[in-house]
Amino acid sequence: MHTFKVIVTLFVLLSIIFSLSIFANYTLNTTSKELVQDLQKIEAYTIDSDWENAEIIINELNAKWSNIQWTWSLLIDHFEVDNINIALAKTIQMIKFKDQSSALQEIASLLQCIKHVPEMGKFNIQNIF
Repeated sequence: MHTFKVIVTLFVLLSIIFSLSIFANYTLNTTSKELVQDLQKIEAYTIDSDWENAEIIINELNAKWSNIQWTWSLLIDHFEVDNINIALAKTIQMIKFKDQSSALQEIASLLQCIKHVPEMGKFNIQNIF
């Protein structure tokens, strides 16, 4: 009887951990896709030198990131969140000052950081060891 309780308890705990992992992965994937879509719009506006629309979208992205950042801080390494914060701040300034080549570099950096995050959050052998 005691062994059965232990097995059930372990099963329940493993189920909770697995469920939380799936939820975290889903959250990271969906929010990163939203951010990537906005960054791609910003990139297109920057290439076209449409600074007004680029600035509107980057400000919306910044507001969206402010909401997402807290959740990501719970799920991933703070170093990654800091990298995104720094790259986003630089991108905002580059767009504000209409520096096309630097803005495109920072956008590429942001895209890489954001696309990398869901990969880190996946529950697989590489991320465990």
